[in-house]
Amino acid sequence: ETTLRICEADGGRETLCVPDLPFYVPQVAWSPDGRRLALVIHDGVRRSGGVRMLDAESGQELLALDPDGGTYSAIAFSHDGRRFAGVATEKPIGPFRPFGNPRTRISVWDATTGE
Repeated sequence: ETTLRICEADGGRETLCVPDLPFYVPQVAWSPDGRRLALVIHDGVRRSGGVRMLDAESGQELLALDPDGGTYSAIAFSHDGRRFAGVATEKPIGPFRPFGNPRTRISVWDATTGE
């Protein structure tokens, strides 16, 4: 389990603590208005997982996206905060790509609905 702690850079005062997350969080992105956090998550076993959106003040989960077919490594919001994008590496599968290079996929979602 992971505890996510957000602290002020100046002075180190903790502004948010989300305990007992059942996944590893390798990357976090702030929305431009500072109200939401997007998390890349990994399950710790297969190093696969999706994306979570949290309220930056309460830590409440707003969105849970678990797209198939890749391990997310990066996430970012659009400049206006209406969309966010994740970069995933897809493992090659199938008879014609059993040992090929992984593919990179960029997914873009609506930051409110996750669609």
